[in-house]
Amino acid sequence: MLSKHPLRNRFYSLKNACYNPRNKAYKYYGAKGIKIYEDWLGEGGFARFVQWADENLGPIPLGYEMDRWPKINGDFKPGNIRFTEKKTNCNTRNTNQYWTYKGKTKSNAEWARLYKINPRTLWARIHDLGYTIHQALTLPLQPGNHR
Repeated sequence: MLSKHPLRNRFYSLKNACYNPRNKAYKYYGAKGIKIYEDWLGEGGFARFVQWADENLGPIPLGYEMDRWPKINGDFKPGNIRFTEKKTNCNTRNTNQYWTYKGKTKSNAEWARLYKINPRTLWARIHDLGYTIHQALTLPLQPGNHR
């Protein structure tokens, strides 16, 4: 029954973000020209999307999200959708800041997790205090700051 399908709310929320200028996420999707594959719109479109997803991706694992991959700025269409964990999805967003340290480039959140630093602390050290990435990751926290 499609009315209870696990992708139903995700699909319609995404459709709203792509095509409804009053949606708060529209600025990240529709305003940037991101669309949903035309065959998945209109009458019976959700059923066609579910059929494609079932045949190509399988059932969505509990707690997973749907994102665009490998073209993170591309449309939601066959060949550019996957199911992924939330932290992976968050690390591929256009709004992330990436730092290169010791020859490796990672998002602010990834570096913070790796060095056990609060992501906001890492961000503030670099942006507000002017630390280098090396200083931001390796200097001890000052009293009052939390990991």
